[in-house]
Amino acid sequence: MDRLDFLKSLGLTAAALVVVGDLSSCKKNAKVDLSVDMGTSQYSSLLNPNSAVVVQNVIVAHTPTGGYVAVDVACTHASCDVVYTGASNKFSCPCHGSSFDSNGAVLNGPANSPLTKYNVSQSGNVLHITS
Repeated sequence: MDRLDFLKSLGLTAAALVVVGDLSSCKKNAKVDLSVDMGTSQYSSLLNPNSAVVVQNVIVAHTPTGGYVAVDVACTHASCDVVYTGASNKFSCPCHGSSFDSNGAVLNGPANSPLTKYNVSQSGNVLHITS
């Protein structure tokens, strides 16, 4: 392979990596627009404080103070699914020990980026979660 062919190959490889990187970030930039009807058996546990459910990669939690929060379920460290613990009102990653407060802010690592937090509004027994 001569120098020109090598440089062309290198340029194409770099371009391919940029495209793949852009495509892999699509999930993180996806809009969220969900309705959760707590009147249904699937989501009725959310009527109780300290509970949580996962809906389409979003974890929705009923905090001890009676409010609702919604964050991306994937830990920002290694994309493991976080779990909500109502007693401590925080999200924890079972894979590597990261924890996040109820707003998604990092309490301890190895994660160093917050969870994506979504807007939650309530109308009767229906929660509307949006990005």
